Amino acid sequence: MRKWVPAVAAAAAIAAAAPPPERWTPELAMRVQTIGPVVPSADGSLVVWTQVRAVMESERSEMVSDLWLAATDGTNRIRLTRGPHTCTQPLWSPDSRWIYFTSPRPLSGPASPEGAAGERPVNIFRIAVRGGEAEPVTDLRGAVKRFEIAPDGTRLAFTMVQPDPDRERARKEKTDFRVVNPKTDNATLFVVSLGSDGTPPASPRALTKPDRHVTEMTWSPDGKAIAFVYWESALVNDWRGARLAEVEVDSGTIRELAPVEAFGATPSYSPDGAYLAFPRRASPKPYPGTTRIAVLERSSGA
Repeated sequence: MRKWVPAVAAAAAIAAAAPPPERWTPELAMRVQTIGPVVPSADGSLVVWTQVRAVMESERSEMVSDLWLAATDGTNRIRLTRGPHTCTQPLWSPDSRWIYFTSPRPLSGPASPEGAAGERPVNIFRIAVRGGEAEPVTDLRGAVKRFEIAPDGTRLAFTMVQPDPDRERARKEKTDFRVVNPKTDNATLFVVSLGSDGTPPASPRALTKPDRHVTEMTWSPDGKAIAFVYWESALVNDWRGARLAEVEVDSGTIRELAPVEAFGATPSYSPDGAYLAFPRRASPKPYPGTTRIAVLERSSGA
């Protein structure tokens, strides 16, 4: 008793000497780490999330997102990723052994803080739940926008803006002035098969062309098709013409399904794969308004 009472008293005195801040300040805001979406594992025993911290150094001033893992009861909280490069979009493998994520970190070698996320390729990585170093799943020159894992874990679909050779050459020649909206950076839908070790044995295969901008996607329950929403271009006002389509992954055949005409509409398959549900505009153009849930029967298209 005599050994720990003085320690408790000292700790209480220090706490009393440091009163809580009286007002919200920019300095205090920079110390607060924000939490991103929390993604549970398939068995519900674990959750992974992104936690954003402010990095303010002599030559760096940016927000960096790390991956964190914990049990659903809040215990065993660990930080999965470290380093100067942000990590986002955590997704579980179907067997809950791996966590996939996107990052502009180098594919190999020591991480370098030089450059921002928009100045280097953004690839897909994975890290084992049991621990260890993250390993690359893709080796791309472009920037991955979104990705989804097939239900059986054997394939991975993602959207990416393909590198523009003319723009790359202009950057190297220091003639990279910009003209607003001459050519939009449309996101193309790709698929890649994963090997037994989780790495792609072949190059990704494009399922759409750059003549449309894919914004949302989801796998069918049997893994044979991908439903996606696309705009005519990446211009923000083109959401008004958003459409829903479906592509057969093996053949690459695209079937137009329905107009969506809504911003940020994400399709969803029924568990048996017989129906597709998606948000659809209910109010007249040209402005965003009320949306309703539309259900489409895949066999009839109605």
